[in-house]
Amino acid sequence: VNTAAPGGRISTTEFDAHGNTVRERSPGNRSVALGRTPTMETSMNSGIWAAIATAVLALIGTAYNARQQRAASRDTAQETAAATVEAAEATAEVDQRQLDQAAFHAIRTALQDQIDGLREEIGQLKAQVAELGEHVESRERLLRQAMVHVRAQNRLLTAHGITPEPVPAELIPWSI
Repeated sequence: VNTAAPGGRISTTEFDAHGNTVRERSPGNRSVALGRTPTMETSMNSGIWAAIATAVLALIGTAYNARQQRAASRDTAQETAAATVEAAEATAEVDQRQLDQAAFHAIRTALQDQIDGLREEIGQLKAQVAELGEHVESRERLLRQAMVHVRAQNRLLTAHGITPEPVPAELIPWSI
């Protein structure tokens, strides 16, 4: 940024894209940087040359400022685009995590439902086994009682001289 003071004295301040001062030149240092001696500076300050020099320097400053503003806008646009990409990536990651959590929850719920169903089925099967066990015990009792009667009848037949039919081998354990 060029700042003109009365008498054609111009100071210069340069800034970076973030507005921080990078370099400053006082009017005297600026004249030396442009290759002017104090004598030349005095002659330029007089009359029309001073006005022309001031106008030219102001025009150059305006062009420089416009260029700096375009560069700053470009840098800002790039930073905004980068931030937008980062935000989109973060949003996509959050969305993916939410989808993963929903899928996990659905799978966990389905597995829990299956486990609950199997537990119920096991309970029913245990009840059936207990019922069948009682039925088998009841049949075994009846078979033992029948075998007691068969043995008693076989003894009566033998006592009357009649040979009884042999008891099948698979029924012998039940006759005890």
